[in-house]
Amino acid sequence: METNNLSTLIGDEGGYSPKVASNQDALVMLKQVIEGLNLRLGFDVFLGLDAASSNFYANQQYHIHDKAVGMSSKDLIEFYKALNNDFHFLYLETDSRKTIGRAGQIFALSFQNKL
Repeated sequence: METNNLSTLIGDEGGYSPKVASNQDALVMLKQVIEGLNLRLGFDVFLGLDAASSNFYANQQYHIHDKAVGMSSKDLIEFYKALNNDFHFLYLETDSRKTIGRAGQIFALSFQNKL
């Protein structure tokens, strides 16, 4: 993180919280570190994501730094699928029962046997 001039201050729950432009940038940074250690993402090292989507849900849409406009539940699921294709999550947790509703069932079915 220091190489990229990013803060190494401690964030919520003891994790690092550098200021990056997007969620994808943070994952890319992790992937680069893993590969820099001659390890393989999705084989030697796995990532998990606890999205806590209720924290970025407002006015019937999801608002994240990666997208200029809000996303519907189905759009968010497609976003998660794309991330999973690139980063091979071991788990992906979202509070879908609270905010995604019916789409949360679609989410669970679409990831069955893929996580």
